[in-house]
Amino acid sequence: MPHGMDAANDRAPTIDEIQKHIEYPDRRIRPIVYTMVSSGIRIGAWDYLQWKHVTPVNDDKDDIRAANLVVYAGDSEEYFSFITAEAYKSLKDWMDFRVSCGEKITGESWVIRDIWQTTNITYGANLGLATSPKKLKSSGIKRLLERALWEQGLRHPLPDGMKRHEWKAAHGFRKFYKSHAEQMMKPH
Repeated sequence: MPHGMDAANDRAPTIDEIQKHIEYPDRRIRPIVYTMVSSGIRIGAWDYLQWKHVTPVNDDKDDIRAANLVVYAGDSEEYFSFITAEAYKSLKDWMDFRVSCGEKITGESWVIRDIWQTTNITYGANLGLATSPKKLKSSGIKRLLERALWEQGLRHPLPDGMKRHEWKAAHGFRKFYKSHAEQMMKPH
């Protein structure tokens, strides 16, 4: 029996592609992409990620240098990772925006949630209010990333006979981390 391939025939996104991706006009894109690129987490990790799992790391001048991430908290697969100060700032900005819209943020708050109505329209049963958060599951995050790829012109229909795009919508960020960031962290 022939041995199968160890990895898919795809690549990591380029820095230019990542920058174009985060230009998509949804406030959640930047924190999602920055966190995935700088920590290497898989898309499924978002199903576990609450605000208490993100802890800033300060230097001796009290400037934020990075943040510690508890990935898959409470699961047998739990581990720690770090994100850059820029990724932490994008997450913090997102959480601060939610507070400014009336959401009460606690350690139990999901890091990525549904979007809500920000104009002054009355909805029945608090539908669409910032004060009624609903976790955005990893499948929703994946769809958001894919929608942004298409809208930003980074994805095009596949030619006949091709089955895969050059880079994967979510896992491509892990590939970027593995091929760029992780290489700088390995002890020599």
